[in-house]
Amino acid sequence: MTSYTVAMPLLDEARREIQATGCISLKTASAIICSKTSIEELYALAAQPKRVDAFYPVKLPNPKFPPISVTGTWCQAGCKYCGGYFLRHMHPAKSPERLWEVCTKLAERGAKGFLISGGYTREGKVPILRFLPVIKRLREELDLSFNIHTGVLSYQEAKQIAKARVDVASVDLIASNTAIKELTNLSITYGDYEKTLENLEKAGVPYAPHICIGLYYGRLKGEVNALRILSRRSFQTLVLLALVTSRRIPMKKASPPPVDKVAKVMLAARLMFPDKRLVLGCMRPGGQYRKAVDQAAVKLGVDGIVQPAVKWSYSVIEACCALEPQE
Repeated sequence: MTSYTVAMPLLDEARREIQATGCISLKTASAIICSKTSIEELYALAAQPKRVDAFYPVKLPNPKFPPISVTGTWCQAGCKYCGGYFLRHMHPAKSPERLWEVCTKLAERGAKGFLISGGYTREGKVPILRFLPVIKRLREELDLSFNIHTGVLSYQEAKQIAKARVDVASVDLIASNTAIKELTNLSITYGDYEKTLENLEKAGVPYAPHICIGLYYGRLKGEVNALRILSRRSFQTLVLLALVTSRRIPMKKASPPPVDKVAKVMLAARLMFPDKRLVLGCMRPGGQYRKAVDQAAVKLGVDGIVQPAVKWSYSVIEACCALEPQE
């Protein structure tokens, strides 16, 4: 990726675009992301910090929005940045009957909704369709909320999800074929993700695209393309993540993306989509890194942060960040 030194001309151009259209162009967003300028200099482009939603979906002892895997720890994707590790932290429910049991039991303990996820098939799909009747019944009978992690979808599959009346569908948007090929065993391209967003939109399913910054070994690859794809879509919430590394995953030697790169992608997204909800999601490193990223997020005007590591004026919400907060 080419780097640029962002001087006053680019800052002035960004301001002109914002004044004329209310947002910046993809070209300017790309220049910001690729720039060598410190993020502190770029804060001048951001709106004034505001009150931020703080999401705590799995706050103990009784999480209000726990995650469930419909495949247990099974996954064919073999992603180097996960290796099935993150599925181990979800409640397993590998049959519709078991999903009903798990959800009703957790609802008795105070759960208000669930993230329904699972492992991928090689075609990039989470095998969730046979669980949709149970999800619909749980929504109607117990008034529970659902965020489902779908993977790649056809239009017919998206219509089935629409009939289940889920609250939101979360879709990982990996917008680099190189990243998909090198990091996963999936037989898909980024065009399949792009088509999935289109199919959800046509079917009338609310969706929240997720972009993991630095997914490619901690380096940027595809983030600008992801913003290009989203510039053509009608979404309400964009969730930004940052690569989490661990000795328990195949890509354990990779480092998280530099904080300033994460901040620049956040800024580009904020300025490209000023009318959309922009949320810093749960998947991001901890410690001082997390504090630095969260501090930047507040200064850049994000709408929400999952389990924030910095003090600020927050509206606390015990739910998944992809859902629209209730008034």
